[in-house]
Amino acid sequence: MDNSFVIASLFRGIPKDQYHKVKSVITEVQKRWGVPVQINNDGDVTAIAGQLFHNLDAVIGVAGGSDVAGGAISRQAFYPGLMN
Repeated sequence: MDNSFVIASLFRGIPKDQYHKVKSVITEVQKRWGVPVQINNDGDVTAIAGQLFHNLDAVIGVAGGSDVAGGAISRQAFYPGLMN
């Protein structure tokens, strides 16, 4: 959500009253290092990988690990301006 962590097992040891300090770590990295960083869930990454591997125009990805995640990608979203 807006490149911030909502819930992440990565930070499960952080007390709730301190969570605000780590939830925007991605935005802080972008500011300090001047590099673009994007958070994607594993469902989104699965959809992107499926699109690239199979060379399809649109893909829905579902990843099942400790939880289930879904994501969708279209070539228009991945390559803006490519298709009219």
